[in-house]
Amino acid sequence: MKIYEARKLCPDLIQRPSRPNVYAAVSTRIMHALVAITPDIEVFSVDEAFLDVTHCQRLHGSPEHMARMTQRLVRK
Repeated sequence: MKIYEARKLCPDLIQRPSRPNVYAAVSTRIMHALVAITPDIEVFSVDEAFLDVTHCQRLHGSPEHMARMTQRLVRK
């Protein structure tokens, strides 16, 4: 969302300076952690990736279980 759109929706918005180096470093750590779920990962942007879990279900269980695993990994 562009900042001017955000200000329209939330006039009391507090804007903080961006830290692209920090974002990139954290993103890289998260993306590397996701490989523990499946090697079939496509990184789309700094905060978005697609995981193909089709071939990992025998190893990790249901897609829902892998989603919970993914949440735990990202939080960690």
